[in-house]
Amino acid sequence: QVISNLRHIRAIWLRLVRGNEEALQKFSTTDVKALELRCPRFSTHDETVIKRELDQKRLLSKFSPKERQAIWTELTAIDCIIPSLFTFFEDIKVLQSCAETMKHLILPIDKTFDRALRDSLTQGQMESEIEEAQIDLSIRQLWIYSMRNFRNLSQQPRRSIDKLLAKVPPEQADESKLARFAKLADQCGFHTPEI
Repeated sequence: QVISNLRHIRAIWLRLVRGNEEALQKFSTTDVKALELRCPRFSTHDETVIKRELDQKRLLSKFSPKERQAIWTELTAIDCIIPSLFTFFEDIKVLQSCAETMKHLILPIDKTFDRALRDSLTQGQMESEIEEAQIDLSIRQLWIYSMRNFRNLSQQPRRSIDKLLAKVPPEQADESKLARFAKLADQCGFHTPEI
């Protein structure tokens, strides 16, 4: 997933310069910060902000007027939020939290969560008997639940309360959400000691 996200970032920025690898070097830090998390195709606010910066030549200043126009055309055609390495690392933080919540269902040892879940399919229910698409859908459902509820499903910290600076006990995982999470995993056909 991480490699896929990095490829997506690269593909978007390459698309902006129509595949010209050398032109990627012309993007400044200011350009990246101004464009990341924007989607001028669907957001009139983003479109207005970026267009104003382009017109005043405060954005994409290392590009020629013709190149800026081509980039603008591509920007308004892209149907997703413009990613960057900053957004990538922010996404990683969320995914790490979600991975922690998945540990309520399964403790993968020397495996990915996906592989460990596949290995935990109900006895008698071999992967070949189930459509691969259904398995993928089930795993995605668990990840989506984890993403929606990771704040309520967080693992209890391993350090003792004595080591905490404020001496305030951390919030415990929401038992009802944990039960629903386990029930969803069970309904999807996964069985582990944690479930």
